[in-house]
Amino acid sequence: MKREDHLKFCSICQKRQMDMQRGLVCSLTNEYATFDEKCADFEADETAIEKELTKQREYKKELQKTGGVLTGSNWFLWIGVLSILNIILGFIVNLQFVFGLGVTQVIQGITVETGTEVLGIIISILISGFYVWTYYLAAKKERLWAYFAGWSIYLVDTLIYLLILPVEFDASIIWSLLLHAILLVVLYSSTPLFNENTWQNIKTFDWTHGRIAYVIYGGMITLIQIGCLIIIGIIMIQN
Repeated sequence: MKREDHLKFCSICQKRQMDMQRGLVCSLTNEYATFDEKCADFEADETAIEKELTKQREYKKELQKTGGVLTGSNWFLWIGVLSILNIILGFIVNLQFVFGLGVTQVIQGITVETGTEVLGIIISILISGFYVWTYYLAAKKERLWAYFAGWSIYLVDTLIYLLILPVEFDASIIWSLLLHAILLVVLYSSTPLFNENTWQNIKTFDWTHGRIAYVIYGGMITLIQIGCLIIIGIIMIQN
């Protein structure tokens, strides 16, 4: 069984224990669960079960009001795929459309100047691929924390476009910024991002290998975005 499957039992067991660094562990062993199908020491916590059922019912009601995680997360797929197309067109034939990412625009400018276009293409496609992964986690797995992470990183990308605008005032930048703003609103209104269920979902986040990889992936993109913001800021000061 995977860690995710173990947690379905551990989260409603009386012998669970929260470790601030590792997440949910067994109070008997102070380790992650290792059972295959059934745990011999499992003792159901009726209060936790009822709380979980109530949370799921409330969550489903919220999703019914807004159209569900699936509806909103489809946009992450479009963002990732169209951004990859934009990268290929930008690097190969110097043609770009409004659906590109701000961070990849900055990377393209830097790598063209330094003659490292191939590296720029690889990094840019990897960044765009994060949104495709976010779509998979949010739409197929209904992971609300992934939806929140994708929305947050896209918000930072919008800030990059906002800073680019004074440096390179161009119609394509304006349209890209406008599209980012519209998609942020659409993503926000499609799924209840800032309510109790969302924060509960994030607080109970458990560190499986896949989730660790996703966090590292998103963290690296965020660092690249911050680097881009710093570079744009330096250019603004110099000008």
